[in-house]
Amino acid sequence: ACEWKDFGAVLPEMKAWINGLKERLLKIHDTPHVVALGFALGFFWGITPLFGLKTLLGLGSAWIARGNKVAAVIGVTIH
Repeated sequence: ACEWKDFGAVLPEMKAWINGLKERLLKIHDTPHVVALGFALGFFWGITPLFGLKTLLGLGSAWIARGNKVAAVIGVTIH
């Protein structure tokens, strides 16, 4: 069973993971338009119920639209 004190140990790890994603997104050397396009496509595919295909669809659509593929994967992962 999960206790509340266990949940408190997970929060710093989640915060560090989110901060790591944010840092990775900020260090991308591309135009803001390309990064935003990749992130938007990834986020779009992230809300679909296609569990095994989300990342592949995000990468594929970012590649076709010439968006940033790293930002697409981050968008899929965040949602």
